[in-house]
Amino acid sequence: MHKFLSCLLLFLLISACTSQEDDGNSVLVGVSWSSGQTDFIAGVMLAVNEINASGGILGGKKLKIIVDEREVSASPAEYSALARTIAVDFASKGVIAVIGHRFSGLAIPASNIYEQNKIIFIAPTASNLALTRFGFKYVFRLFPNNDQMGQQLALYARKRGYERVALLYDRRDYSREFSGGFERAAANYDMRITFRQSFFANVTDSDLIRIIVNLKKNKDVDAILLVTTDTLAARLYEKARQQGIQQPFIGSDSMDSDVFWKVVRRWEGDLESKDKTVVPSIYNHNSYLTQQFIEKFVATYQQTPDRFAALGYDSIKVLTHAIGSVESIEPVDIADGLRYLMSPCQGATGKHAYFENGDLDGKRLYMKFVYKDDFQYVAPFNITSFSAMQHYMNAQAGECANLDKDSDGILDYLDACPNNSALEISKGVYPDGEKRGCPLDTDADKVPDFEDMCPQDTPETVAQGVGLDGCLPPPPLPEITEETASPTTTTPEITLEPADADKDGINDVDDKCVNTSSGSVVNAEGCSAEQQINPAVVQTTDTDMDGVLDGTDQCAETPANIVVNEQGCPEQKTEKLVLAGNKYLKTSVRQPTATAYKEAIQFVQQWSPDLIQLIEVVSYTDPKGNALTNQRLSEERAKQVAENLIGAGLPPEKVRFVGKGQENSADTTITTRRLEITLERFVAK
Repeated sequence: MHKFLSCLLLFLLISACTSQEDDGNSVLVGVSWSSGQTDFIAGVMLAVNEINASGGILGGKKLKIIVDEREVSASPAEYSALARTIAVDFASKGVIAVIGHRFSGLAIPASNIYEQNKIIFIAPTASNLALTRFGFKYVFRLFPNNDQMGQQLALYARKRGYERVALLYDRRDYSREFSGGFERAAANYDMRITFRQSFFANVTDSDLIRIIVNLKKNKDVDAILLVTTDTLAARLYEKARQQGIQQPFIGSDSMDSDVFWKVVRRWEGDLESKDKTVVPSIYNHNSYLTQQFIEKFVATYQQTPDRFAALGYDSIKVLTHAIGSVESIEPVDIADGLRYLMSPCQGATGKHAYFENGDLDGKRLYMKFVYKDDFQYVAPFNITSFSAMQHYMNAQAGECANLDKDSDGILDYLDACPNNSALEISKGVYPDGEKRGCPLDTDADKVPDFEDMCPQDTPETVAQGVGLDGCLPPPPLPEITEETASPTTTTPEITLEPADADKDGINDVDDKCVNTSSGSVVNAEGCSAEQQINPAVVQTTDTDMDGVLDGTDQCAETPANIVVNEQGCPEQKTEKLVLAGNKYLKTSVRQPTATAYKEAIQFVQQWSPDLIQLIEVVSYTDPKGNALTNQRLSEERAKQVAENLIGAGLPPEKVRFVGKGQENSADTTITTRRLEITLERFVAK
């Protein structure tokens, strides 16, 4: 690392970590990594300074970083105990999230502590399957797991036409998982493993030569999968080439270092063949966002970043993206946001989206190979492959932390109205000024264009006063007096058609058989021949089959699956859910928490939509602050919940919302800030 970068990074860390206590306007994030081995912390600080310089998060809160570098000098035997110690220390300092722990041997034991203390843990490089095997709520990866990487390499091998593959790997858990994922996928692609050899990490040169000689004897090999460390890979690769083995190597991500590439470049730098040695990478220099990140890094630190810098940068961006999505710094909300509510986003290392267990969903690897003095990158699949949908999702994901929740083209941190509905932005929004991102009001009549039936009124027209539809009200009708009335003026006659429920031509008032079957010939009393022969038919008809005869049924079209009363009308019940306090509504935050949305949806989903008559969402604020502001705040909260219920499958006509501001908030207890969801329903049989 250049001396300039070291000095600048030290300055940035001191600036970002002057206090490790939460001053009420900061958000504490722990980082467990060494600043001396890679550019990871430099990438973290680049993202932190970008976010803080743009106004911070959630109305001005600043990110504050706490760095722990103790794991740099630890041996693998010390990993478990040290990781737990570091995790406990972070928990005691009040961090909401921790990023780091470079190796799986550190990340896995630390994850237990973070889960117990409800701290978000983002592991940027740990790929061992055990990290997410236990279904922890607060643990997430930023890097594909070993099985996922092995599968994508197998797909690449299939696309290259390799049908016979040799498998060489050391005996670490990482290597076994990685090669296992490759082998399972290879079987699905009709590829064969024609040679297999494992070895210890401390293998001697003579043992390597023996492995290579045995491999050379096997003529049935198109490519060689090699899964081991960068230094051991460099040794084995060099000896294989010296022994005349020309097949391309497919390497693991652990081999992506200068140590390995320096050797490969000597043999393949000028090679024009398409069958080159490749190593998977999520750091694709050809990506626009990656190039943008590199330019910012070079401008700040005056050197080119490594892949760890990109991972550090994206760790902060993904965390911030999730916080912005749920508008909360509570770890439980952030965790829900990462899993369920956060839209997929793109960073310097590709797309970020999550499965429920915290593994990455649809993370794309790129195959990296040398060409002359540079690297080239190729995807293991293209748009014509079975993963076309993943490719599409990659292309559609927006940039991480550049949130635009209402998709109006104005990033949330610049948007005066960041939670507009699709209807509200349908006629456009203000592109700049204090109303930036709010619905346009072209004629400035205080009726936004999406509601304005006359959006181009002149100032003179607006000055006369417009109605709720944005138009001038119609002129009043002239008053009719004795002097102005025409002698021929008469009150128009209104004729009402007499009721005839069974459409038999006999008005109900004269009809003794009001439920005659359609098309029946009736007498003067409205009865069919069958009804005249058997009058009991009139009394035993139950058209809606609710158990109440039509003659006494006051609700003749009741659905068959609900309970009715003696008059044949549905039995009704009212259910109520109250969500009160900080867990559901944060002070001055317009959007309820992820927990509020989840519990509201779970509440209404207890009943089938056809049993639900009406759902009313009512929002109240506490009595603090401006009454008008609180009224608008309560309306927005109620609206957000209502829209989520509709999005969950409830018919829009059955959902309404009301904001009541400070109403019924006589005291200052936190329970006055609440949502009340009232549900009126039929009773099922």
